[in-house]
Amino acid sequence: MSHTQEHHDEHKLPFWLSVHFSTDHKIIGIQYGITALIFLLLGFSMMLMMRWQLAYPDHALPLIGQWFGESRMPVE
Repeated sequence: MSHTQEHHDEHKLPFWLSVHFSTDHKIIGIQYGITALIFLLLGFSMMLMMRWQLAYPDHALPLIGQWFGESRMPVE
């Protein structure tokens, strides 16, 4: 290889770096959509927990209530 070819070889980033630092509008749109869906799921989960606590104040949350060592929700 000549001297000029060595400097023009493309350095390819790993996949996750190329997606994370992308300036392509299609990739940014996909990242925005995925982030929005994640926060939508998080908000929906929190809404379900709050409504369960209001509906059944003396019961633990289903599935995750036993993780905290309490048999029921704290009532103030």
